[in-house]
Amino acid sequence: FAESLSIEQNAFVLAHEVLHIVLMHFFRQQGRDHEMWNIATDLEINLLLSNENIISYNEIEALGAYISK
Repeated sequence: FAESLSIEQNAFVLAHEVLHIVLMHFFRQQGRDHEMWNIATDLEINLLLSNENIISYNEIEALGAYISK
C-alpha cells in the first residue's frame, strides 16, 4: 500500500496514525461504538491535518479517507 502512495501521502498516513496515539483516542473511547468512534476521530484528525496544510482536502478525499468541510 505504502509503495503506491506519494511521499506526501505516506507522511499524511503516518501523521494520521501517530495522532490517534497522541490524542489518546484508544483510551478515550470508553465503551463507545468502535466503528462510529473511529470515524469521528478520523474526521477530527484529517481536518486537523488539512487545516495545518499537511495535506490538502482534495488529497485526503482522493485517498478515500474521511473528511468534512
